[in-house]
Amino acid sequence: MRPETHRPGLVQHTLGWPLDNRTGGGSFLYHYGANLVSVGFVVHLNYANPYLSPYGEFQRFKTHPAIRGTFEGGKRIAYGARAHDARAAGSRSRSSPFPAACWSAAPRAS
Repeated sequence: MRPETHRPGLVQHTLGWPLDNRTGGGSFLYHYGANLVSVGFVVHLNYANPYLSPYGEFQRFKTHPAIRGTFEGGKRIAYGARAHDARAAGSRSRSSPFPAACWSAAPRAS
């Protein structure tokens, strides 16, 4: 990212937009290193709209006026997608093949 927009140590979390009020999710941006930012967009997997595209919503998110400048003039160096269960570690099945480190402590959306 451009040095003038980089703020080492800045952590940004968002909720909502561009998701509708019935769809849970949000984003994170972590500024670190030499002009680097890590960005993620989360969409709860229980969304009701069968036409919703998490990838498309992420692309819309990056157009928000408060976010857009972060990426202007930058270069993507890596990307990926993951699915994870947001239930608390204590609520997972004992027969789960995933180690506890793979689980977050976020409350489950109802």
